[in-house]
Amino acid sequence: MLLFGWTVNGGGKEMKRLFDPESPFWQAVARCADLVIINLLTIAFSLPLITVGAAFTALNDCCWRLYDEQGGSVVRMYWRSFKDNCVPSTVLWFIAAVPLAVLAWVWIYVDASELVVLKALLSICYLTVFPYLWMVQARFENSVGNTVKNAVLMSVARLPYSLGIMLLYVGMGVLIALVTWQLPQALPPLVLLGVALPAYGSIPLFIRSLAPWLMQESDHNSEPSPR
Repeated sequence: MLLFGWTVNGGGKEMKRLFDPESPFWQAVARCADLVIINLLTIAFSLPLITVGAAFTALNDCCWRLYDEQGGSVVRMYWRSFKDNCVPSTVLWFIAAVPLAVLAWVWIYVDASELVVLKALLSICYLTVFPYLWMVQARFENSVGNTVKNAVLMSVARLPYSLGIMLLYVGMGVLIALVTWQLPQALPPLVLLGVALPAYGSIPLFIRSLAPWLMQESDHNSEPSPR
């Protein structure tokens, strides 16, 4: 017998499945909640500006561990990663901020149509390497100099994955801009998920991109070694 679309005799089983916390629906809800927390933590820890690098390293580390089904509180996970990587990530941020400032200056003040293609190519190169800085710092033990070198070499060597990662971040920015313009009432969920959504979405690409180095034997002196 059907009542409002539910089978009376089997309705209990359907209701139990609906409210089962292990069901795919509630697992997705819980994952989105974790991403919202990670995004808010990233925003909060980036506000001093000087700590942007540490915030992005913790963001990538948390998303990797979350994707890997490593249990525990995301707040504790984020804080531990932020604290452990604070000093080297801050130095990395100082290094990364220089070309970022130069690119911003060029786009704002250099108004030459013949340089648009060059500016776009330089921006793509920067945005391709930028996510690797924080993921390499999060996943490997190395000096700051070698982290920068490895991030550049890895992003070039695994270019298809690198472009995919970049497009996830750029796509999120474009999506937020379009929603703000066309459907502002749908903006709050996107803002809450924020940078954590493309960061989490990029993890499968990073896993494939970094696979050759993750499988290497640990060598703290010359090669990146997994944490």
